[in-house]
Amino acid sequence: MDPPSLHELAEEATFESYDGRTIISIPNVEKLSGLDQLKVFKIAEEQLLSGGQRMSSAVDSQELRSRLDLLTPEPSGEEESNKGWMAEAYRELERDGCPPCHPLYDTFPLQDPAEKYRPIIDWWRFYGGDLEETFFCEQRRDWKNFRSWQSQRRALNATDERFNRYVAKIRECRQKYSLDKPSERVAYAAAVECKQNQLQLHQNLLDWIEQQRRAMDPQSRLLPGEKRKRDSDNNGHDNEMQMCSKRRECTAGPGQQHAKVLLLTRRITRAQRCQLYGKDAQLVQLGRHGELLVQDGRAS
Repeated sequence: MDPPSLHELAEEATFESYDGRTIISIPNVEKLSGLDQLKVFKIAEEQLLSGGQRMSSAVDSQELRSRLDLLTPEPSGEEESNKGWMAEAYRELERDGCPPCHPLYDTFPLQDPAEKYRPIIDWWRFYGGDLEETFFCEQRRDWKNFRSWQSQRRALNATDERFNRYVAKIRECRQKYSLDKPSERVAYAAAVECKQNQLQLHQNLLDWIEQQRRAMDPQSRLLPGEKRKRDSDNNGHDNEMQMCSKRRECTAGPGQQHAKVLLLTRRITRAQRCQLYGKDAQLVQLGRHGELLVQDGRAS
């Protein structure tokens, strides 16, 4: 014979009123789990509010609802047993160095867990193959399987002296530089970060010096074409070709004669270079500070 459903149990509920308070009695409700008991009481409450059950006297619906919310069924023996298993598995995971997947809650079954723990709880539910709240037991079983595999792998490596020497060397190095102490690791990380900040400040200073150097150089503010347009009205065509105040002699590549080189401080296009310095003008090299060295095609 199948056990009665929750709705069938709720239909057997009786209501009695004493001094303005209503007491709901449901036969055999103590055989259900805590969650099912709450569901049965809620169903009986809805039937009462909808007029599906008769009472010995009139009852205030709001007062009845607040009264039912205060009812807490006694936990069953199975629930207490499950809570004990979970607590034991939780403590065993902590002792063995495995962080539990979520905090240990007092309620059972688990109700309204924190949002950040829900994905891992759902995963352990799927992994366990049931919907019982035994996440820590499943995690402990999985952890024991891993520890067994780890012990076997380490036993294989124990016969190789090279691995043992490597482990000893790493341990000695960590002890030498105090890397096993949490405070020392924090201090070392802070020192590294301080050095990185100092390097960044030094780089910022170099960038500022370079910016000031370019600001004091009048040739770095104008393109050669712009300077030629400004000087053409006063100096004529001959002065148009004197685009830079700096000239120096340099040795050309193999097979070439000694040629004059113009020192430019800003980039120009190939068309501008041919227009200003002749079609045979060529880019010689890029200077140390970003300037362009252009060989004048009309230089003798």
